[in-house]
Amino acid sequence: MDKDHLEYCMKELRSRKGTPYSLGNEPLADEFFPHVKAIYPAAVMVKVDISQYICITKRARNALIKLLTASRAKHENYIAELEKAVNELKNKEDR
Repeated sequence: MDKDHLEYCMKELRSRKGTPYSLGNEPLADEFFPHVKAIYPAAVMVKVDISQYICITKRARNALIKLLTASRAKHENYIAELEKAVNELKNKEDR
């Protein structure tokens, strides 16, 4: 990670301390996170699907919990719809 990009990402991270900082590039996040951790020892990085989230405050962690909980609920609803469709199709096969 070059110095200019590192400074840009750090500036963005600092400007939104209360929200999770999201990166869609996992290798970049892996390279960036040690720099964050050196400045913010309590920082955490969470990888979910194609997103990497970095939280440097408790408020950001709580916001990420809320975001991920909502995402889980959405996916659970989607799974329920899929199961219903599969069961309906199976029941039609039996007739």
